Amino acid sequence: MKSDITDWPSYSAALTITFARMPSDGCLIVKASGNRFAQFLMTTDGLWTEIVDGSALTDGYRLSTEGEAWLLADGWTPAVEGGSPNWHRELGWPVRYREYEQLADLVVGALHGALGIGSPSEMSVESWVNFSEEGFDDSALR
Repeated sequence: MKSDITDWPSYSAALTITFARMPSDGCLIVKASGNRFAQFLMTTDGLWTEIVDGSALTDGYRLSTEGEAWLLADGWTPAVEGGSPNWHRELGWPVRYREYEQLADLVVGALHGALGIGSPSEMSVESWVNFSEEGFDDSALR
């Protein structure tokens, strides 16, 4: 299901709310066409965040040199051979709400600025809790 949100500041606020609601082992993926996505995993150590690496983009989408520079300038760590296959960063515990807000703004910058997603209304969301049949409240993003 695509998001009803049409502006990036509102999408950032919705991401922040969703981060605050994520339980331990909660997983969240927000994605658009061309395999453009951000994914999140809440662990006992904090919130792990990834932005798709350019090598995984499909359907004629690509991460430009400018997009890579954007991610580097915003403090994202590039994909590491033998490690994370995507751009990534982590918020360690304890995480304050303001840190979730800052992360959400960085994710929005990556999705819009680096990956070229025009509007949050192009985004869909998937969420689940690992090792469980349960989900969590991601309604802010819908």
